[in-house]
Amino acid sequence: MEGSCRLSTTVSGSYGGNSFLFGIANPFSIEAWTEIETELMRRNELRNGLIYIQVSRGVAERAFQYAEGLEPTVVMFPQFSRVQSNPVIETGGRIITVPDLRWARRDIKSTSLLAQVMAKHAVKQAGVNEAWMLDGDEITEGASSTAFIVSASNELITRNLSQNILPGITRRTIIEIAKRHGLTIVERPFSKAEVLSATEAFYTSASTIAVPVIEMDDVSVGGGAPGPVFRSLYDAYLQDIMTQPAIIF
Repeated sequence: MEGSCRLSTTVSGSYGGNSFLFGIANPFSIEAWTEIETELMRRNELRNGLIYIQVSRGVAERAFQYAEGLEPTVVMFPQFSRVQSNPVIETGGRIITVPDLRWARRDIKSTSLLAQVMAKHAVKQAGVNEAWMLDGDEITEGASSTAFIVSASNELITRNLSQNILPGITRRTIIEIAKRHGLTIVERPFSKAEVLSATEAFYTSASTIAVPVIEMDDVSVGGGAPGPVFRSLYDAYLQDIMTQPAIIF
């Protein structure tokens, strides 16, 4: 069977952000990562979706002190999803707020995801699309996403990178696109009240790209409809991905 797929920089460029903090060596070059990903797509006929990658230190006896010189263990698998056809892009998503219960190093993406699991369960129970986490009255980020708002002065606001949030790859790409579109980017903490008074709000992640927010905790946001800033950034992101060279298999 013949088909085509495109590799996003999210896949090939994502490894390494946290690994140096733990002394885990990158097991592959960018070229090798791309070759493995391409073969994974070919074997699974993956045309729309993403590849999940998890790297651990390696195999050793269970102990608090880890051994040196281990060979990292890599697990990769495809997830099939047509994000371009997500109906919530047109209708807008509803979110709730939950307390941010995570540990102090929220910038480290590890398997310690109990707080996010609890937040996602709250999302399911509430019948909404995502939860934004609160530290006091300030939004940190989503349970599995980065939070953005658009102010009345048309500034695109998202929390600055620090130990308080995960440095999302899609966040970085959306900011790059926004700069190309001439938007003013403000990276700072913002409050729940600012979300409710914003002209637009949306969140980004590798699995959804971006989703407009039209309601938070049963209160309308941004007039209750997806806004033009979101739409332009989302369309530009898809255009960037689709103009990358296709991988034929």
